[in-house]
Amino acid sequence: MVSVSSPTDLYRQGMTHAYFQLRPDENALSTPVIHDLSHVDIEKSRRTALVDDRAASRTSLQTVRTSTTYPPSAGTTTTLTVPADGEDCDTVAAAVVASDAQAVVHAGSPPHRAARCARALRRAGSRGTRIASAAGPAVRVPRRSGPGGGGLGAGCW
Repeated sequence: MVSVSSPTDLYRQGMTHAYFQLRPDENALSTPVIHDLSHVDIEKSRRTALVDDRAASRTSLQTVRTSTTYPPSAGTTTTLTVPADGEDCDTVAAAVVASDAQAVVHAGSPPHRAARCARALRRAGSRGTRIASAAGPAVRVPRRSGPGGGGLGAGCW
């Protein structure tokens, strides 16, 4: 079986003879995000907001944990939570603007939720870098975020 990207709990021993996952596991998803915000961005992020999207459970938790332990540019992070059963990103977006974050990382896998947060950030006036550190096919995120989500970078590593 070949999987481009799937949660680790989908695979069970004995299910297949061979299993190839074409991306790193959840423990490594934040590495390229931290690198990008520390070394690639023109304006490196010293203040990063992490959106802990609980709908992604373990994936979001690991990205937040790693990004908090090793913050981009050795700066600071602020973690804001979107409950698994909620979809209100306006409150999170207002808190991002209030924290004066230079970058926002959406740590979750449902592309429609990352797109919703990108639109809320735009409405709230956030001008910093936006990244969706999705474990799933993130190519849909910019398309779903539409014109209001401009500037959302999506990474699927």
